[in-house]
Amino acid sequence: MHIIAPRLSRARCGIAAVLVVTGLAAGASADPIVGLYKSDDLDAGVFLTGRWTEGFIGGNAQHTGNCLHAGSWDAATPTLFADWELDGPTLVSASPTDLRNPSGTGTILISRTFDTTGATLTLADDLPWAAAGDPDYTVALTTYTQLVTELYQQGTRVFVHAMQSFAGTFVGYPDHRLTGQANWALVGDGPAAPAHYPAWRPAGVTEGAWGDVGQVELAITPEPATLALAGAGLAGATWLRRRRRRP
Repeated sequence: MHIIAPRLSRARCGIAAVLVVTGLAAGASADPIVGLYKSDDLDAGVFLTGRWTEGFIGGNAQHTGNCLHAGSWDAATPTLFADWELDGPTLVSASPTDLRNPSGTGTILISRTFDTTGATLTLADDLPWAAAGDPDYTVALTTYTQLVTELYQQGTRVFVHAMQSFAGTFVGYPDHRLTGQANWALVGDGPAAPAHYPAWRPAGVTEGAWGDVGQVELAITPEPATLALAGAGLAGATWLRRRRRRP
């Protein structure tokens, strides 16, 4: 920051700003690569879809404290978590809206909000968001919400779908942010998830739900402060070019 101290001339301030931006770019080889990334069930998808579980506290699907655990699923291997792992969002509120008719046919919409303290999304180091030699990335989640749609026929639940929205900041790379969304479908619930599903969270729960993850989109973007700095550098370079053209 000393290179842009007020005592520098206006011309040198412009050069300094350009140098700051250039230095950031030169040192960014380990940064997550900015872009939009899709799961392989979407056009141009580059990473695996997955599976999820939700551990029930006290056996209640809408109980405060229920915890999510999800990850990519490679059926050919079979392997969980090779591409990504979500761990730790904890339910804090669930607000249902019952839209069924008197016969019990229709939908119930449930808006759910999660506490993200300690919750993370891990992204593998061998996918297009990482440069060669980069480690796995950890995203510290800052928001996580669900909109659940339950479909009923004559009072019997026949289908459950949930749309996830989430965001967070990369650990060790605070100038990069991730936002995402994903579709989840319920496969079953009960006292024991089938094999090859993520372990219950929190530890010790003995009942919950499980299902499939699909249509995932992850967007990696620079934080606003980084964009502002880059804009300052470009503005400085433009000012220099204009000044040099003056007679």
